[in-house]
Amino acid sequence: MQGQLEKFEGVISVDVSLEDASATVTVKKGVEPQDLADAVSELGFEAKVRR
Repeated sequence: MQGQLEKFEGVISVDVSLEDASATVTVKKGVEPQDLADAVSELGFEAKVRR
C-alpha cells in the first residue's frame, strides 16, 4: 500500500503502521486531501482525512 500511495502526485511522505492498520500521508500545499482519500477508497481501503 505504501508504494501505491507514494505514486500519487503531490504526496511528500507516507508512514504505514501495520500494527494499527493505518497510514499517515503528508501532501504538498494545494493538494486536496479528500481527493487522495477518495482515490484510496476506490482501491478498496477505508480512508479518512484528518488535519
